[in-house]
Amino acid sequence: LGQDKTISAGGAGYQSEVAIASGTQLAFEVIPEDSYGIQTVKAGETNVTAFFEPNVLTSVGAVTQPMKVQVSFSNTDSRAPEIIPAATGVITSDTYYPVGQDTPVFSAVVYAAITLPSGYTYESMGAKLKNSAGVEIPLVTRGTAPVQDGSQFGIKVYGPALVPGETYSFIPYLVVNQDGTSETLQGSEQPFTVTQQ
Repeated sequence: LGQDKTISAGGAGYQSEVAIASGTQLAFEVIPEDSYGIQTVKAGETNVTAFFEPNVLTSVGAVTQPMKVQVSFSNTDSRAPEIIPAATGVITSDTYYPVGQDTPVFSAVVYAAITLPSGYTYESMGAKLKNSAGVEIPLVTRGTAPVQDGSQFGIKVYGPALVPGETYSFIPYLVVNQDGTSETLQGSEQPFTVTQQ
């Protein structure tokens, strides 16, 4: 007598067969991955979800014929993706040397962490920089990629458009993807003044 186990979580599936003696009481445990809960459990054509306490099914009676056990999971992570700025604010420098250059330029960097719930993946990052009049300033951007929930990252902007004594607003952003749909997360706007050090 064969028993199929089909377990799926986050789109991935797992199947195996287990031979048990006819008349054996069906009992098993389902352990969801982090951020997932049991949505439905079927033993043959019978929905046995209500018999789990909380993840263990003690018995649904004797098994007398081949039976497929199917388990489906639902994502229980209800958090929204978010950029969480570090307490350091914007850090400026007048001695940043871009790769391949002998002359230093002004730079500004923001550090932050990301909340990236289950089902989301990181795509790219960047920053917008606005002057005191609200006009966006084109600058070169470099960053370290946050690849998972809780990762910390930094975004640096630099170039001759950063003028000593001027005030700017630094706005970091990340592009994340859920189920093939891209979404841009914008961090909080952080003002800073470029100073000669």
